Amino acid sequence: MSVVNRALVYSVYGDPQTVLSLQEQDLPGLQASQVLVKRLASVIHPSDFGKIQGTYGRLSQLPTVAGREGMGEICELGSAVKGLKLGQRVFIPENNGTWQDYCVTEVEGLVNVPSSLAIDQAAQAFINPPTALRLLNDFVPLRAGDWIIQNAASSCVGRCVIQLANYYGYRTLNVVRYASQIEELKALGATCVLLQSQVKDCLDLTDGCRPKLALNSIGGPSAIELIKTLDVNGVMVTFGAMTGEKVRFPTRELIFKNIQLRGFWMDQWMRTHSELEKKSCLNHVFELMQRKKLILPVSHTYDLSQWKEALRASQFEAKAGKVLFV
Repeated sequence: MSVVNRALVYSVYGDPQTVLSLQEQDLPGLQASQVLVKRLASVIHPSDFGKIQGTYGRLSQLPTVAGREGMGEICELGSAVKGLKLGQRVFIPENNGTWQDYCVTEVEGLVNVPSSLAIDQAAQAFINPPTALRLLNDFVPLRAGDWIIQNAASSCVGRCVIQLANYYGYRTLNVVRYASQIEELKALGATCVLLQSQVKDCLDLTDGCRPKLALNSIGGPSAIELIKTLDVNGVMVTFGAMTGEKVRFPTRELIFKNIQLRGFWMDQWMRTHSELEKKSCLNHVFELMQRKKLILPVSHTYDLSQWKEALRASQFEAKAGKVLFV
């Protein structure tokens, strides 16, 4: 099958607007154990910027195609490929790069995507929803009615946490930067939505009940305020660093309330857990998405040729969802 492949490529680390270039590339010949995948949609994440800038925890060998998450459909099969068919939807492996029209990839490790999921939803299912699932399940034994507090609640992970917590019966305190986001998050199932300046008074909204779990992806003063709200033996999990501010801690809280500060990185979880555990996690995400218990909003969609505009749109803080290449 002869195709023209456009790919967003970088050969050095730096500002994405400067180091990325849209190139036409020849694809390698299809080997017996490989398939050709046509991209249907791929996502723009903050971690994509980190990889391109050279600051992320795991970097690709240069030159490389950008993009960590996306899905497509199989449009050609290698001669030895069994159990897959033309048109089968799959996640594009991250090591291939997802900001390109096509990729040739090995069958081993490919993850099938249910055809019943809308393309824009399926493309976002592999990173943020599993992250939210692990944050809620792996750190504190929560029961229905327990409180959780999170900053950056309007982020994609934050929106997933709200919907999953609502599904499990947990109650959420959700900290946002803009008042315009309050009603939108309440419509998703958020119990309470408040601005950063209101966190110190948040126990007025919980009848004095303290959260058992805090989720931090900002750091700095915001993280300290979350810690101060926690119950005895509470846990704060840091999984992002949106502002680059250090995570500091109030000593009093650690000593007198035995607060724990933990970290989480979905990449590491995927590398250290069994195929069965990963499959179970993803299948639960797929099930919730199929039942409309987990909906991932899309802010804008762009063609690869519009990549500079797409990257700018993805960095707009008040956007109501992810930006996709389609």
